[in-house]
Amino acid sequence: MGNSPNEGLKLNLGSGPNLLLDGWMNIDITDMTPYIAYLVHAPDDFSEAGMKRMPPRQRDLSQRLKHGEPVKFLQHDLRKPFPFPDRSVHLIYAGQLIEHFTPHEGLRFLRECHRVMKCGALMRLSTPDLDKLLLAYKDRQMNLFDGDQPAEYRGKIQATKLGYMLFGSLGDQSEYGGHKMIYNFDSLREILVQAGFCPVALKRMECGVSQSPILQREIHEEHGSHSLFVEVMV
Repeated sequence: MGNSPNEGLKLNLGSGPNLLLDGWMNIDITDMTPYIAYLVHAPDDFSEAGMKRMPPRQRDLSQRLKHGEPVKFLQHDLRKPFPFPDRSVHLIYAGQLIEHFTPHEGLRFLRECHRVMKCGALMRLSTPDLDKLLLAYKDRQMNLFDGDQPAEYRGKIQATKLGYMLFGSLGDQSEYGGHKMIYNFDSLREILVQAGFCPVALKRMECGVSQSPILQREIHEEHGSHSLFVEVMV
């Protein structure tokens, strides 16, 4: 499903390899075009070693690309102004992104989101939830997040696990800067209001549940065990 002129753009911000089709514009600081080519040319049986470990979601994406479905991608540093006009965007999805910005960068980012969103547009954010992490650490239940984390996480003591989750310490890509801020619902609401959003338009959501039928249908979320999910409209 593409974008009708009356709807406006759909932006998947900080997409990484979690590319969306169906007319979404995927944006990331890292050039994902080599990865897209990798998916297009992957053997149908995923017989290569790296492809055998590919998550089912990425295998599905590969098959859809092979069948000619178009993907839109733009390499852009989201700490800088967005290359879109005011009031041109219908939907924004920013999954596991804002924690990679400093508070000042995050505020500028959210102000840009507010600038480009049309009246009635919706933005969905997900980010590690400070309250969930601290409660799990207090109760010595950091193992609750084992299923969302790499194997290295599972063998560590509680304090190390908390550090990994707070600071994003398991990322090994050169472009991956770890986490620079962490939010709970109240602090995320605070920065959203600073950016111009109305607090009454802000709602806490569950993983995989959206007010938007399009997001409900087209977004496949992960990290539900330790994350905060918020939607806000303008």
